Amino acid sequence: MPEFEDKPDDEFFAQANEYLKNKWSDTHRDWIKRDSFYRRDYDVWNNPADNQNRSKYRPSTSTSIIDHAADTQLAFAPKVHRPPPRPNNQTSKGWSDQIENIMKDILDDASMQQTNLPFKALGKFLLHLGYGQLELGWDKNDREGPDGKTYNPVRLMSPHPSDVLLDPDEKSPTLGIKRMEMRASRLQAWTEALANPIEGIERPDVTVFKIKKNPFEMIKLEHLWTPFWTMLRLHSGEPLFTMKNEWGFVPWPHAFAGYGMEMTDSDKRDPLNNAQGLLSPILDTIKASAQAQSAKHQKLLDLVYPKPGSSQDPETVAAMLERGLLEGEKVDFWFMEQVQLGREIFEVGREYSQEMAEGTYNRGLTGARQEGVDTVGQQAILSNAAQKKFNVPAVQMQFVSSIIASNILRLIDITGVPIGINGKKITREMIEGDYTVSVTFETPDPVLGIQKREIGMREVVAGLKSPERYWREDADLEDISAEREALDRALVDTHPAIIHVRSKRAAIEMGEDLDAAIAELAEDEAAAKASANGTVPRAGTEGTRGPQ
Repeated sequence: MPEFEDKPDDEFFAQANEYLKNKWSDTHRDWIKRDSFYRRDYDVWNNPADNQNRSKYRPSTSTSIIDHAADTQLAFAPKVHRPPPRPNNQTSKGWSDQIENIMKDILDDASMQQTNLPFKALGKFLLHLGYGQLELGWDKNDREGPDGKTYNPVRLMSPHPSDVLLDPDEKSPTLGIKRMEMRASRLQAWTEALANPIEGIERPDVTVFKIKKNPFEMIKLEHLWTPFWTMLRLHSGEPLFTMKNEWGFVPWPHAFAGYGMEMTDSDKRDPLNNAQGLLSPILDTIKASAQAQSAKHQKLLDLVYPKPGSSQDPETVAAMLERGLLEGEKVDFWFMEQVQLGREIFEVGREYSQEMAEGTYNRGLTGARQEGVDTVGQQAILSNAAQKKFNVPAVQMQFVSSIIASNILRLIDITGVPIGINGKKITREMIEGDYTVSVTFETPDPVLGIQKREIGMREVVAGLKSPERYWREDADLEDISAEREALDRALVDTHPAIIHVRSKRAAIEMGEDLDAAIAELAEDEAAAKASANGTVPRAGTEGTRGPQ
């Protein structure tokens, strides 16, 4: 019997919840610590008293490391590729090309439905937390457009990784629990729709949630999924429904960023070892840098605004300060002497910056020219080496997104309902029972792109590469079948016989106007030839003058 095939009960839910919470507890605590560095609200000083009394300056380094990496090194526009199930069949090839274009539109439209771009959020979670998820949703309230060709119930989210508990050892998990909140009014409407899917039919396995007082009260929920069942309950433990999972999969593919590594000691193995982000190895350096910056900042304030002193009675001095006038001898007032620091203090900050760059990535990737780098070639070499830091997160984004796209095809095949956008749809027939599809995210370099296309064209001319492979690999063409049809139409349009027929048809439509235009053109050509030969047209001809 397959795992988790039996209908889950309250005991199973509690055991699964406890198992997954224990798996991720250490990781979640570490994420909270890392969040404080990203938001820059961490304690600069370890001693609470020092934290209360000393200056606290937190540089933006910890935030910019994540944001710059996400903005410059990870792409968020999906590109879809699907090999035809029957490579030698033109119909199968055409359907695969159509699925590529329509699937991209489906993913783009599903992303547009969210307040945050899901692929961007996934990339930032991978870089910051070292772990990320995508969630596939299906909005049954979505209605077909008036044109009959626009229907996209697909919803795409990237939940915070702490909200969805999954088995860390499974890329396509067989067990997942999502912890979430929902407005009371929405929860009531949802459970009512589930309890009465068709008028006159009731489902006794669904408990309708009833609003108590406030329809805007946020209700905490826990939603369990296995490949066979889905179960929803209140955080307090009261079940709301248990249903068969008609999809046949858990809707959260997930992945680690690849910055961590599992421990040799099996007793110390934990998801935390793999869920390491860019900031993980430099947290102490960030804090030490903040302490140094805070000390220098405090020193600057002391030099510019030194604390005053006086030999007179403090209350008398305070009264004089309120009046804005100090009365007495010059020796009665002074400023606190400051310890002069050497220039070596500035080297401390430089050392910290260097250590943070070595622990994360080369700052040249953010667009800044590095010190000591004078040529474009040198910068290109350094940038190319530094970009490899992001190869694994980029590949993991592609793997997770490919699973989502494959599951969309699976849902179309299961439900038999065509979905699509922009006037085009994917149908069950086009899928041919094959859910293979890959999603990539590319950050193209314009210069390298030109070189790639030029080399590819030479290979096509030399017979080393087919035009179709050139279109796909070098020109990044998304719909090869449509391009081939456009080229065929262009060949037809430029055929001499077609040009002759179109010219004749246009001449017939122009009628007498065309005859007059031809006669006028002939006269102009005759006049031009006569002028070039040095002859003078006959007197009286329109547009000419006779002998004077």
